[in-house]
Amino acid sequence: MPRSQYVVVSECEVIRTTELAICVSFVNDDIETKDAWIPRSAIHELSEIEPSAEEGDEGDMIVKRWVAEQKDLPHEEDGWDG
Repeated sequence: MPRSQYVVVSECEVIRTTELAICVSFVNDDIETKDAWIPRSAIHELSEIEPSAEEGDEGDMIVKRWVAEQKDLPHEEDGWDG
């Protein structure tokens, strides 16, 4: 079975935004708070943190797997299939 194109990153908070990206704060596997810029185009429309997210939005973010891996975001390996 092929790997899912999307993964879930739990408990994120949007802390900054631009027209093309959002900066989210999350807790990594080492229990440290980290920030990462995520392209809006890489966020699934059914995500709690939507592509149109604004500062202060919180929730789980469904993001393309390659972005999560490139940004070292904590996520389940099984992925998200909707």
